[in-house]
Amino acid sequence: MAATVTSRLMQTNATGDTSDLGLIQFAGEVLAAYEEMNVMWPRHRTRTIAGGLKAAQFPVVGKASTAYHSPGENLLTDSGLLNTMRQGARLIAIDKLLTANVFVDNLDEILNHFDLRSEYARQLGYALANRQDQQLMQVLMKTSQIAADALFTGSPGGHSLVDADAETNAVSLVNSIYTAKQAMDEKDVPAMDRYVALTPALMKLILTTSDAQTLINADFNPKSNGGYAVGKVYTIAGMEVVESNHLPGGSQYTTAWGQDVDNKFSTVTNNDYSDTAGEFEKHVAFCWQKEAIGSVRAVGLSVDQEFKIEYQGTLLVAKVAQGHGPLRPECTVAILSAALV
Repeated sequence: MAATVTSRLMQTNATGDTSDLGLIQFAGEVLAAYEEMNVMWPRHRTRTIAGGLKAAQFPVVGKASTAYHSPGENLLTDSGLLNTMRQGARLIAIDKLLTANVFVDNLDEILNHFDLRSEYARQLGYALANRQDQQLMQVLMKTSQIAADALFTGSPGGHSLVDADAETNAVSLVNSIYTAKQAMDEKDVPAMDRYVALTPALMKLILTTSDAQTLINADFNPKSNGGYAVGKVYTIAGMEVVESNHLPGGSQYTTAWGQDVDNKFSTVTNNDYSDTAGEFEKHVAFCWQKEAIGSVRAVGLSVDQEFKIEYQGTLLVAKVAQGHGPLRPECTVAILSAALV
């Protein structure tokens, strides 16, 4: 008996796969890229400026000294009794408007069986937040290289120390972090709001090395300072440990995150995020205090959308107008795998 001719509803052009046109079960949610962990924004000085301004000034004042007063001496005229206060200012300008954009065709959106526009908007915002975190890390690196007396006579400089074993030896890395603490203490950097940034690889190195755990008291005080159960160390040498994929270490970052003078909106100053000397790849970790760097923002992170009749689709634009720069270099210590040239 001959087989009955059947019209296959899910076959394209009556040939080939008989399930080709079947709609795959939609799970009810879009699997989007995870938001990367951004750590820098709440851990440095920030300022929002009003319209009409293109830069902000951060005054920096030097230390005062003391003097013994003898009977009969005039505080106003006798030598050595009055301080000559030295001061300077850091100027941070607003960069050009930084954007992340996408255009969604209206017909494509109608025919699609799930909504992507809201997820696109989130991903644009994430892109800007990630770029911001990357640039702040780069500013930290450059701040650590500022020499003493760069702002005014007697102003402290940044600090860097070389630890060729830091990426492979957890004990050496932890010792370097304690050395960074010593360097900041000797420059009278405030003990509060200190941080150390490590990559996930370095966090794992510390957690899986017993000798390093002893140094950070993970074995003796696991509940308050992390350990195996949480996969994290909370503090080292009194500094909060933050994990980040945005440390400017490795040759892959030397050009991707740079921004040169031509991209500046303002000529008042140059917010330099570029790796002009190819030095980013030598940086392993950073220790800093909140006053080390600053940001100035004129337009906060936001997403606009507009239907464009002439193109029959919706334009999504995420934007931010801000700038980042050094404030107090003495509040930054870079841990390097090799000396900078």
